[in-house]
Amino acid sequence: MADPLGGSVDVQARNRTIFAVAVGLVPALVIAPAALVAGASPEVLHIGDTTVWEGDGGTGVSAAFAVSLSDSVVNPVTFTYQLIAGTATSPTDFNNLGGILKTLTFTPCGSTQKFISVKVYADAADELDETFTVSGISVTGGAVAGDIDATGKIFDDDPNSAGAEFNVSDAEVYEGDSGLTHKAKLWASLSEPSAGVVTVHTMTMSESANAGVDFKDKMVSLVFSPGQLHKSFVVTVTPDGNAETDERFHAMLTLATGATIVDDVGYVMIKTDDSNNYATTSFQIAPIILARNGQAGWESDTSGVAPRIHRGRRVLLRTGVT
Repeated sequence: MADPLGGSVDVQARNRTIFAVAVGLVPALVIAPAALVAGASPEVLHIGDTTVWEGDGGTGVSAAFAVSLSDSVVNPVTFTYQLIAGTATSPTDFNNLGGILKTLTFTPCGSTQKFISVKVYADAADELDETFTVSGISVTGGAVAGDIDATGKIFDDDPNSAGAEFNVSDAEVYEGDSGLTHKAKLWASLSEPSAGVVTVHTMTMSESANAGVDFKDKMVSLVFSPGQLHKSFVVTVTPDGNAETDERFHAMLTLATGATIVDDVGYVMIKTDDSNNYATTSFQIAPIILARNGQAGWESDTSGVAPRIHRGRRVLLRTGVT
């Protein structure tokens, strides 16, 4: 008879051994734990992340971190750790046990999983989700350290009572010439961070600057993640080489969720950067003194040339472009 592992098997000898074990003539074979087998790999210890809802009152809740061994051990294994504050602080949000080192022990042939329990304190304040850390210091007793750092996340479950408010900035941009495109950047901002996702929509509106001619009409949705305060959006200005006055349009905030809009209009001034069109420019200069008869009067100059002293009269004041 062939041995499945190779070689031959004496059937009669095998049967005699089975009979001897059955009637108690010889002890049964005891399988040793993997840790006792020569050349076996040591057990690995690791700890997992956890999350917990904060709660609104009472004595608070507990965040449980599972600490696990890859298999049972034959010698005591200890895990030394420390609780470290993150955005969650102690003693306001959780109990860090005074920052002292703590030890968790696994007994021989015992359970391969234990739990670290951390006290989390409840409140009714609207705030961001917060985190703290279980930081592993050492593993002793023959096991080796795997991932021995874990994050505890405290979810905020309070309504947005802080009253976050939206506002939008103004902007100024030069028009540019053909082939050089400029963009006006505006910022939508929240007055304070929100615990949840907040959204707002923007749209552009013509004034002296017209959509499709002076700028490209734009509508966009802005999504603010928890804790985010600012989001930008851009509007493209249409360049040209025409001499014209400065022009304006505006962007509006609308349809906000999770916050209130208090300043909904952002004005965008398109500054002209072309030469003056003197054919349509009028200067008003006054008063002028006529040297011949001394009589004063007003004169409009549409020549496109800046006023200067003429023979027989003296310019006292140029008031500018009208």
